[in-house]
Amino acid sequence: GKNMTIPKGLIDPGFNAIDTVLNEAFEEAGIKGRIMTPAIGSFEFYKWGGRCIVEVFGMMVTHTFDDWPEGFMRQRVWTEYKQAVRRVKHVALGELILKLSERLGNSPC
Repeated sequence: GKNMTIPKGLIDPGFNAIDTVLNEAFEEAGIKGRIMTPAIGSFEFYKWGGRCIVEVFGMMVTHTFDDWPEGFMRQRVWTEYKQAVRRVKHVALGELILKLSERLGNSPC
């Protein structure tokens, strides 16, 4: 669609948040890398008739794949963070992108 989002998913039994971040990033975006901790923050949205709370981590991407499990239905897009803030569906996610940018030393404006 016209809106952007980040890879996200449910934490399966026996896995933790970091395991899930790494797995979802590969499955949904075809990327691997190092996770930045602690989490940047969280946002919530409603899906499947319930509230979803998403804990957001930054990732230093070290590898991109030409083929990945959900590549047939998802498009990976690299964009400048200010454009990403404008294109994400959830305002709170945009605020977290700005927070990550500040953490990395970029000016938010």
